[in-house]
Amino acid sequence: MTTKALAVAACALLVTDVALAQTIEDGVLVPEGFVRVWEDDRLNPKRGIRTAAGDARMALIWTDDVPQKLLSAPVSAAVGEAPSGEVFQLTDGVLVQVATYPDSTQAALASVSLSEQGIPSRRGVIRKGNDRTPVLMAGPYASADDAARAAAQLRQLGFPQAFVRN
Repeated sequence: MTTKALAVAACALLVTDVALAQTIEDGVLVPEGFVRVWEDDRLNPKRGIRTAAGDARMALIWTDDVPQKLLSAPVSAAVGEAPSGEVFQLTDGVLVQVATYPDSTQAALASVSLSEQGIPSRRGVIRKGNDRTPVLMAGPYASADDAARAAAQLRQLGFPQAFVRN
């Protein structure tokens, strides 16, 4: 056995010994000789567990590179406020509001559909008081005429609410 193989085997034995010395209380590993202190969810055993749906939603927004890079800017940033509160403009083009959705997952799926059609899109949120409505925008387009043609195309593709944003 090589030195590397011996080191791996020793680590495996150590991990196994440590795991055997721990007890499980409500899904939380408590090492031998220790007592569980908190009764709330600070030691949430489901923390960090991923789902296929969550991974799919992340893939729509972030790259798999390290560090991750944002694939598309949120629409609220394109036409509204930055997280710091300062107002800025992300683009000089004209946007088409494709549709609003009851949840961000449906907006993400529609965004993928547009992307497959070769139509650039951005997702964001329209805020009115405490209400937040996910929205999908297409563009930016160089002129209002280009945006109007894109809105007509989007309506033909099954987005009857599409209109040019002013």
